[in-house]
Amino acid sequence: MAKIPRWLIGPGITTVTATPLTIANDGTISTTTPVVTFSLRWKNIKLESTAKLEEISASDVARDNNVPVSVSTKVTVDEIMQTGAPDSNPINAAFTMAFGAGSYWLFNFTRAGKTCTYYGTLSTYTEEASGKGAVMSNVVLDMVDPGSANPAFA
Repeated sequence: MAKIPRWLIGPGITTVTATPLTIANDGTISTTTPVVTFSLRWKNIKLESTAKLEEISASDVARDNNVPVSVSTKVTVDEIMQTGAPDSNPINAAFTMAFGAGSYWLFNFTRAGKTCTYYGTLSTYTEEASGKGAVMSNVVLDMVDPGSANPAFA
């Protein structure tokens, strides 16, 4: 019986999808097709939050008082590329050929029974080949404000 190598099976992540979005003139977000379902070839999914801080304190105080003024989140996905038709590499097919930089996406992944829903815009796409290692593609989605919690977990 054929088996998927253990290094191709993610840590409890069962579903990974990306859906392109359109933004109407009034700001309404709607999904479009195609929905991209990632296979088990991704190497890394990273959800990273960063707070933008502003130091606000009285002029006679020597200690910093960092106040959060905004929070930003980004999602990074690394995919192990393989030869074949363009759709055999979903990140490449979806994020570069079909829509390009600056497009809006709804990104979902399910891990340990919890689903993360994330609205973002494509900010970076790269491909890298490093000698003997796997050829990798990498996409970074930066946060947009959909008017609700982002990311949201259910």
